[in-house]
Amino acid sequence: DGIRPRARSLYQHHLLLLVEGGGERERTMNFAGGNSMNMPNEDQVMHQVKAELATAYAQEFYNTVRDKCFKACVTSPSSSLSSSERTCLERCVDRYVDATQVVSQSAIKALQGNTLS
Repeated sequence: DGIRPRARSLYQHHLLLLVEGGGERERTMNFAGGNSMNMPNEDQVMHQVKAELATAYAQEFYNTVRDKCFKACVTSPSSSLSSSERTCLERCVDRYVDATQVVSQSAIKALQGNTLS
């Protein structure tokens, strides 16, 4: 199935962009223990929030693409896809992936421009 790997790689790309925040390396967090020495610092909390937002974004993207492309391409659902349905779905997913990458890159550039100012 050529659709899922492409969409999955897009999710991973967006997760990296959102979680890494322009170069910050991914860190693991350990909240075990009860004393204040083990409490997360502000960076760790922000990292966790970014990761959760990225996961929610990826799930929303997947649901939107799945629903819209299925509606546009699958005229009569059955146990398998026809060749034309498969081609339509692949093109539909590619359009969403490409559009999302353009929007994401523009947003990142705009955010980076605002933080440099």
